[in-house]
Amino acid sequence: PRAKRDSFHLLIGSRLFLRSSPVELKSNLLFCIVDNMNRGVHLMNEARQKYDLASLNLDAGNKSIAASAFHSAERYLMTGISLLGNECWETKYNLAMKLNDAASE
Repeated sequence: PRAKRDSFHLLIGSRLFLRSSPVELKSNLLFCIVDNMNRGVHLMNEARQKYDLASLNLDAGNKSIAASAFHSAERYLMTGISLLGNECWETKYNLAMKLNDAASE
């Protein structure tokens, strides 16, 4: 079933993220983590989790832009923006600004 698959992807991405070093997060492992977590994003309930994933989507989007993978960059950046919610300009201004700025390019 789809719900179980999405839950499993979220679990895989979360565990990879928690066990990754900062150096590993700058490698292509970042895309594996973000892709898996994005598949289960609708299962996230806590704002903190969503902000963390939005930040990872920003990193993946910027890395995609640097590699001229603009379609992938758009997907990551728009997913990051969708995770922020309406209050983001008051609670996570810098993250909201960076995501929207990168997406506008």
